[in-house]
Amino acid sequence: MALTGAQKEQLHNLYRKQDAFRKLVDWAEHRGINARVTPVTTIESHSGLNRASAIDLMQEIAKTGTADFHRGAVGSVSELEWKHDIREIGKAARERLWG
Repeated sequence: MALTGAQKEQLHNLYRKQDAFRKLVDWAEHRGINARVTPVTTIESHSGLNRASAIDLMQEIAKTGTADFHRGAVGSVSELEWKHDIREIGKAARERLWG
Protein backbone atom coordinates (compact mmCIF):
# COMPACT_ATOMS: atom_id res chain seq x y z
CA MET A 1 0.00 0.00 0.00
CA ALA A 2 1.34 3.42 -0.96
CA LEU A 3 1.71 6.33 1.42
CA THR A 4 -1.24 8.72 1.32
CA GLY A 5 -0.89 12.44 0.70
CA ALA A 6 -1.85 13.11 4.32
CA GLN A 7 0.84 10.71 5.58
CA LYS A 8 3.44 12.31 3.35
CA GLU A 9 2.50 15.76 4.64
CA GLN A 10 2.69 14.61 8.28
CA LEU A 11 6.08 13.00 7.65
CA HIS A 12 7.35 16.14 5.95
CA ASN A 13 6.18 18.27 8.87
CA LEU A 14 7.99 16.00 11.34
CA TYR A 15 11.09 16.18 9.16
CA ARG A 16 11.02 19.99 9.13
CA LYS A 17 10.39 20.34 12.87
CA GLN A 18 12.41 17.57 14.51
CA ASP A 19 16.13 17.16 14.00
CA ALA A 20 16.01 13.71 15.60
CA PHE A 21 13.39 12.52 13.09
CA ARG A 22 15.52 13.95 10.26
CA LYS A 23 18.54 11.97 11.44
CA LEU A 24 16.48 8.80 11.77
CA VAL A 25 14.83 8.89 8.35
CA ASP A 26 18.02 10.01 6.60
CA TRP A 27 19.68 6.90 8.03
CA ALA A 28 16.68 4.71 7.16
CA GLU A 29 16.47 5.93 3.59
CA HIS A 30 20.06 4.92 2.89
CA ARG A 31 19.77 1.41 4.30
CA GLY A 32 20.48 -1.32 1.80
CA ILE A 33 17.51 -3.35 2.97
CA ASN A 34 14.10 -2.60 4.42
CA ALA A 35 13.35 -3.23 8.09
CA ARG A 36 9.89 -4.28 9.22
CA VAL A 37 10.58 -3.59 12.91
CA THR A 38 12.84 -1.01 14.54
CA PRO A 39 13.58 -1.25 18.28
CA VAL A 40 13.89 1.81 20.51
CA THR A 41 17.63 1.15 20.83
CA THR A 42 18.05 1.74 17.09
CA ILE A 43 15.91 4.88 17.28
CA GLU A 44 18.14 6.13 20.12
CA SER A 45 21.40 5.46 18.29
CA HIS A 46 20.34 7.03 14.99
CA SER A 47 18.39 10.01 16.35
CA GLY A 48 20.64 11.05 19.23
CA LEU A 49 17.74 10.92 21.70
CA ASN A 50 17.61 9.36 25.14
CA ARG A 51 15.18 6.48 25.76
CA ALA A 52 12.21 8.56 26.93
CA SER A 53 12.53 11.05 24.06
CA ALA A 54 13.00 8.22 21.55
CA ILE A 55 9.74 6.66 22.75
CA ASP A 56 8.01 10.04 22.37
CA LEU A 57 9.32 10.24 18.79
CA MET A 58 8.14 6.69 18.09
CA GLN A 59 4.65 7.63 19.25
CA GLU A 60 4.70 10.71 16.99
CA ILE A 61 5.71 8.55 14.04
CA ALA A 62 2.90 6.10 14.84
CA LYS A 63 0.40 8.98 14.75
CA THR A 64 1.21 9.42 11.05
CA GLY A 65 -0.21 5.95 10.38
CA THR A 66 3.04 4.71 8.85
CA ALA A 67 3.95 2.46 11.78
CA ASP A 68 2.49 0.82 14.86
CA PHE A 69 4.09 1.57 18.22
CA HIS A 70 4.50 -1.39 20.56
CA ARG A 71 5.46 -0.49 24.13
CA GLY A 72 7.89 -2.99 25.57
CA ALA A 73 6.88 -4.91 28.65
CA VAL A 74 9.32 -5.47 31.50
CA GLY A 75 12.39 -7.10 30.02
CA SER A 76 11.64 -6.22 26.39
CA VAL A 77 12.14 -3.08 24.34
CA SER A 78 9.57 -0.84 22.70
CA GLU A 79 9.53 -0.96 18.91
CA LEU A 80 7.99 0.43 15.76
CA GLU A 81 6.44 -2.00 13.30
CA TRP A 82 6.52 -0.27 9.93
CA LYS A 83 3.51 -0.44 7.60
CA HIS A 84 5.61 0.85 4.68
CA ASP A 85 9.17 0.50 3.46
CA ILE A 86 11.23 2.73 5.78
CA ARG A 87 13.33 3.91 2.84
CA GLU A 88 10.16 5.22 1.19
CA ILE A 89 9.14 6.90 4.45
CA GLY A 90 12.49 8.69 4.49
CA LYS A 91 12.10 9.79 0.89
CA ALA A 92 8.53 11.03 1.51
CA ALA A 93 9.59 12.92 4.63
CA ARG A 94 12.19 14.90 2.70
CA GLU A 95 9.89 15.80 -0.18
CA ARG A 96 7.44 18.65 0.02
CA LEU A 97 4.02 18.17 -1.48
CA TRP A 98 3.03 20.92 -3.87
CA GLY A 99 -0.54 21.85 -4.65
